[in-house]
Amino acid sequence: MEYWQGYMTWPLEKDWKCETCEEYVELIWGLVHGVCRCNRCHTQYTMYDSNKEIVKIPICLLKEEYKKSACKGWKLYHRPLSEWNDDDWDKLGAKIEY
Repeated sequence: MEYWQGYMTWPLEKDWKCETCEEYVELIWGLVHGVCRCNRCHTQYTMYDSNKEIVKIPICLLKEEYKKSACKGWKLYHRPLSEWNDDDWDKLGAKIEY
């Protein structure tokens, strides 16, 4: 079964861009309700705030300490984040903790 399918059609702020690839992109839904990802770079977002209210500006699910590395890596690799391995992150100075 494909985890990501179907375009997210909830209304977004018209000037919203993906935080990682900095593009106006379509989001695709995941199997977890309210979680979607950028169709281009695969950065994941939630459409609910901490009070479980629907938002019009997607909330990035990347940890703060990885956001700069993700942006830098997107410009360098031009591959979706879901295809990166530990070495890709390490080259950017981001040590992934499991």
